[in-house]
Amino acid sequence: MNKLDIRELISSALRSCQAGDLPEAIIVLHKVLEKYPDNFPARNLLGVVFYKLRDYGSATENFRKALEVARDSADVHYNLGNVYRDIGRLDEAVSCYREALRLNPAFFEAYHNLGIVFQHMNRIEEAVMSYQKALQITPDLADAYYNLGTISQDRQELQEAIVYYRKALELDPHLVDAYYNLGIVYKANQQLDEAIACYRQALHLDPGLAEVYNNLGLALQEKVLIDEAIECFQKALHLNPGLADAYNNLGLSLREKGRELESIDWYRKALRVDPHFADAHFNLSLALLHEGRLKEGWAEYEWRWLTDEYVKQKRDLPLPTWDGSSLYDKTLFVSAEQGVGDELMFASCLPDIIAKAKQCVVEADRRLLPLFMRSFPGAKFLERSQTIAYRQEVASADFKIAAGSLPKFLRPDLMSFPQQKAYLVPEAQQIAIWRDRFHKLGVGLKVGISWRGGSTRYTQRTRSAILKLWTGMFSLPGVHFVNLQYGGCADELREVKQSTGVIIYDWEDADPLKDLDFFAAQIAALDLVISVDNATAHMAGAVGIPVWTLLPSVSDWRWMQEFYDTPWYPLMTLFRQETAGDWDKVLNRAYCALRETVERGSAVPECGFPGPKNSYTRLFNNELSTTERNQLLSEP
Repeated sequence: MNKLDIRELISSALRSCQAGDLPEAIIVLHKVLEKYPDNFPARNLLGVVFYKLRDYGSATENFRKALEVARDSADVHYNLGNVYRDIGRLDEAVSCYREALRLNPAFFEAYHNLGIVFQHMNRIEEAVMSYQKALQITPDLADAYYNLGTISQDRQELQEAIVYYRKALELDPHLVDAYYNLGIVYKANQQLDEAIACYRQALHLDPGLAEVYNNLGLALQEKVLIDEAIECFQKALHLNPGLADAYNNLGLSLREKGRELESIDWYRKALRVDPHFADAHFNLSLALLHEGRLKEGWAEYEWRWLTDEYVKQKRDLPLPTWDGSSLYDKTLFVSAEQGVGDELMFASCLPDIIAKAKQCVVEADRRLLPLFMRSFPGAKFLERSQTIAYRQEVASADFKIAAGSLPKFLRPDLMSFPQQKAYLVPEAQQIAIWRDRFHKLGVGLKVGISWRGGSTRYTQRTRSAILKLWTGMFSLPGVHFVNLQYGGCADELREVKQSTGVIIYDWEDADPLKDLDFFAAQIAALDLVISVDNATAHMAGAVGIPVWTLLPSVSDWRWMQEFYDTPWYPLMTLFRQETAGDWDKVLNRAYCALRETVERGSAVPECGFPGPKNSYTRLFNNELSTTERNQLLSEP
């Protein structure tokens, strides 16, 4: 076998390798190495073939033998680095890539792969430098831009990530992962149309990506394109029946269509795939609570602490969690959670727990402390802090519990709700100040209004009824409207005055974002509150003022479903959308109810609008038939 034959055999092996016929390449190379075991090209190529076969042991052996022949081969050091990278021996991979770069400083592939290893090792700055050096040598390296995009994405540097991903796609329009990740970044940046376009392009390139269908569904869901979202989740599950996230998201979309019972089934399917899927447990809890299945719902509600939404709220307090056992001669620490509206609602459980415990220490939003301290003199209140005094108070308790976990023990069914018309006590002198202000407005009902709610863009869009939709109600004579909307709304109030001539009365010293005690007194001095689902509605219900709460077609879990009252607040009447987004009919019903009150010349009824479907009130007043009572109290 002469040198010409050897070169021909190696060329033949290379062609077989490039064609994917790796066994044939191995046979040919072994023929060469049996005759010439120190042949460097054959030894290196055999290492590459074994690497492609993921036979890392044989690949390593051949690369090392190649280095015995040619110690200064940058290519072999690079190839050996690839093996070490793939088998997780990252420090050795770094050494190999660095040696390849010492031997060949223009080896851009080595810089790129060194960046990949540094990224896996969480040595991010070194990874960035490696990718940048690779791009200095070869500016059209799409993969390097893509990897820089992933780093920026992980750092939440969204604009930088967008720039890198778009550059990668400019260089290589077939990078499916770049489209997918760019879609994720756009969605996180609330650029939903751009996100949807990226997901669709990724699916155009590869229609078999279940995860992309799932994420496309999420973006469509946020755009309130629910039917299209459902179709995407179904496609994701067709491609991957084990994708628990898609089952959960399908349940959420069905709930948005008002198909609550079906959503429960899909959450349970998600949990059959992943029994520890916290989001599915939490969504199941909300659906069960919305259905009035309280005992089962409260149990699932505890999973909230493992979801991304709540995990940042959870604290490791050095106390055992109260399990519902006797609190005789015990001190219970109740920690605050969620927003002001939730704190107000869960505070309805405090009289029960104060009566059970020797001492009840309650944490609350600083703005609620004066109101809570006056309303519940049997408890001790404190603002959350890291002071020594705070830590001592916590440490002195026997048990802890989060406020949202109290109903699990205190509201297991509908009959466990106390019919307390009010449980918060505003300051009397402050109420007098407001009554004097309202008296000066003249004769007529004093009605507070609030039209914006929600803590996320999605809930703000679905819960809010923009002020210009209320103008028909403002035409009623004998009614003075008072602004209760928190946040900046001066422009909206000015626009109403210019377009209708109606003044919605507002006072500069009334700022619920700063002073909730004064806000409570303001509400307590009114005849009626009309509000969308927000903290204002909760405050009105808690201080015992008739409140008409305007709800979207798919309401929050606490309002349950179908009925026009709520066990949480006996003086609250619920006005529900019949069709998603249709606030006109809701506001018209509220207008008719308010006009009827004005025409009667009487006070606002404590409850009763629209009338016959106030099932909770009828339940508590023993006005239901046995059949109706059993239907309302039954839990499937």
